[in-house]
Amino acid sequence: MLKPTPQSISITQKTVSTSCENCSKLTEIEGQRVCFENGKIIRLVEDASAIPLLKMYCHAWQRDKNK
Repeated sequence: MLKPTPQSISITQKTVSTSCENCSKLTEIEGQRVCFENGKIIRLVEDASAIPLLKMYCHAWQRDKNK
């Protein structure tokens, strides 16, 4: 019987852009928004700064054809 081998999963974090809402790479897992980009999982978080930087569009944005 084959034993499963653990795989290291790289998870990074970035702030949510306005383009995330209609992107096919956006997924919600257990209440957390994540993005799958080039084989990596990116956790999306709100910008908590008092004056948030204007991050309108993601460089890897991909339109969701289901919306």
